[in-house]
Amino acid sequence: MKFALRHHGDFVFAGSLSGALNAPLELGDKRPEFRDPETTLELMRSPQFDPRKVVFLPLDAKSRVTVTNAAPAKILKQTFSAHRIVLDVEASTPTMVVVAQTYYHLWKAKVDRAPVRLWRANHAFQAVRVGAGRHRIELAYEDSDFRLGSMISVATFLACVGFLAPRSKTTRS
Repeated sequence: MKFALRHHGDFVFAGSLSGALNAPLELGDKRPEFRDPETTLELMRSPQFDPRKVVFLPLDAKSRVTVTNAAPAKILKQTFSAHRIVLDVEASTPTMVVVAQTYYHLWKAKVDRAPVRLWRANHAFQAVRVGAGRHRIELAYEDSDFRLGSMISVATFLACVGFLAPRSKTTRS
């Protein structure tokens, strides 16, 4: 399936060419604020909450995320598939790139091929910190337990087929 970017206000939506919208990307221009989950939800319900200007990150991100102000960023190139997102981005200063895709611990992030922390953003989405300049962000769904289970299932199936296959009898004269 091929995807295209569509701009709507301050959001960039990654959508299929058929018109369906998929993961919206919220690039830069967001001031990070560090809150516990309950406070995050409470603040997001507030009429004053503007997701174009602020991104809520967990409290444990405060000591690791050095982005302090809103900073613009832009996507130069993007690739989307079911289990992988690749973004080439450019930022004038360090910023947070927020992907409005459900945060799940099996998604892994890399910036310029180096593993980085994927943060929970605005309670339910994903965010990655990038420094100033051009960077490649890779988000990949990596479920090693599923892969292991699949390999065990295939091996078991092959063993069953081997056991149940008709055996050729050799006769000696």
